[in-house]
Amino acid sequence: MKILHITIYPSKGTLHTGSGGVASYAKNLITNLNKSKNDEDELIVLCNKNNSLFNSYNEENIQVIRAFDKNPSYIFSIIQNAIKINPDVIH
Repeated sequence: MKILHITIYPSKGTLHTGSGGVASYAKNLITNLNKSKNDEDELIVLCNKNNSLFNSYNEENIQVIRAFDKNPSYIFSIIQNAIKINPDVIH
């Protein structure tokens, strides 16, 4: 099952952002889901860009796609990327 999480997310290799708890909570949640998922399940995080750069990487077997800026048009980027990913579940 392909599970897509849409959230703000801390930088690679960090747990906290220094700008609130949502990103830290999301990373803790997704990291723990990763530990208990089935082998065929795929966890994908669609999240905010760092320094306005799009990038994609794997962190602890979780695909992280930094695809949107926090601005009024971010919803279009989220929808466009979610359609490309074609997940079974969006959280």
